Amino acid sequence: MGRGFSWHDAGSPDNLHEVSQLIQIIEKRIGYKIGCIEEIALNNNWIKKKDLKTIIIKYKNSEYGNYLKKLL
Repeated sequence: MGRGFSWHDAGSPDNLHEVSQLIQIIEKRIGYKIGCIEEIALNNNWIKKKDLKTIIIKYKNSEYGNYLKKLL
């Protein structure tokens, strides 16, 4: 793994909790979602903005849906 990657063992409840907290902190500080497949697909031109609009409907009135709307 290169720079910007991090490996964490989430094999125990305590480790899983720690990783969950780490992801939450990073997402709040940088303002991006980690592992957002829709964002990755859009950035790689695997889907178009019209496809993303269709996906957003499934997540209406949610934090995730609001995040996807910001990608348009």
